[in-house]
Amino acid sequence: MQKYPKVVILRTGNMKFYKGIKLDVEKQFRDELRFGGGFVAQHHDGGETYNFAPWYGSEEERLCLGFVETTMSSGGKRRRILVENILGCEQLRPSDPTAEDVLVVWCARIEEATESVRVMGWYHHATVFREYQKYSVMDENGEVRTFEYNVSAPASGCVLLPVKERFAYRWRVPRGKHNMGHSNVWYARENPAFVEQLVHQIEEYEKYGGENWLDVDADWDVAKNTISIE
Repeated sequence: MQKYPKVVILRTGNMKFYKGIKLDVEKQFRDELRFGGGFVAQHHDGGETYNFAPWYGSEEERLCLGFVETTMSSGGKRRRILVENILGCEQLRPSDPTAEDVLVVWCARIEEATESVRVMGWYHHATVFREYQKYSVMDENGEVRTFEYNVSAPASGCVLLPVKERFAYRWRVPRGKHNMGHSNVWYARENPAFVEQLVHQIEEYEKYGGENWLDVDADWDVAKNTISIE
């Protein structure tokens, strides 16, 4: 694991493209967010809907901005991501705002009637933020919408697996003791054997030209989608 010594695994709802909620001409969902908890079940939407949408930032570099919903504290506040707990980031302090150069693996449930979780894709060389960040987008009606994110990465290092590939058993994320639990953030320190296998799987997929759906959605015109980061 020398190539990617820093790894965190994040769970979100499930989408085909993660480039926004899409409706067809009859106003039916063509791409919606699913299997992500009560809010997602009610609204078919959530902060992660743009996790694999490449944006142009102020420096004209394509970026992916990812969102994961952290758990709530006993006081009703959203928890921070403890960047010092990420595998390979043990040198960080509780006051450090980010973890840099992290391999972020995104996963989700693959079917409603099962707890089976699979890898959806990943970000190489990501920055993971302790606190939620914000970015603004002007929609097609000229209205400015604000979204949250807590991970950013250059789009050149982001991979979204094709839907059929996500069902493969090799992309299974283990659940239970020493594995992914109820939290959407798994710091991946309890099962180094699995993490080593996962990193190897990712390297093999890229080495042999595995398909990347980052730019597959024909409705996503990146030239028209720029962001303002606060």
